[in-house]
Amino acid sequence: MKSEVSICWLRRDLRLNDQAALHHALNSNYPVLLVFIFDKDILDKLSDKEDRRVSFIYQTLSNLNSELIRHGSAIYVLHDTVPGAFQKLSESFLIREVYTKS
Repeated sequence: MKSEVSICWLRRDLRLNDQAALHHALNSNYPVLLVFIFDKDILDKLSDKEDRRVSFIYQTLSNLNSELIRHGSAIYVLHDTVPGAFQKLSESFLIREVYTKS
């Protein structure tokens, strides 16, 4: 049986403190799955595959994940298109709600 979850989809706001989407997800009725998607539709268009912005995002996520691990949690990171990522997520979890900041 799949676990019911609320997804907090981190997009541009890569922080845990004062994070509105995370706040609302944590106040939902379901366990929270914190998700980040390295969007292939965006990454495949980059001419420099060693783009410093991607490296910065990766390092920021690594730091966030280290903090979360200390609290018994983690970030679920996918490398896919957004529809593909949510298809994979829906194969493993029963997604009840999605929270994000656009």
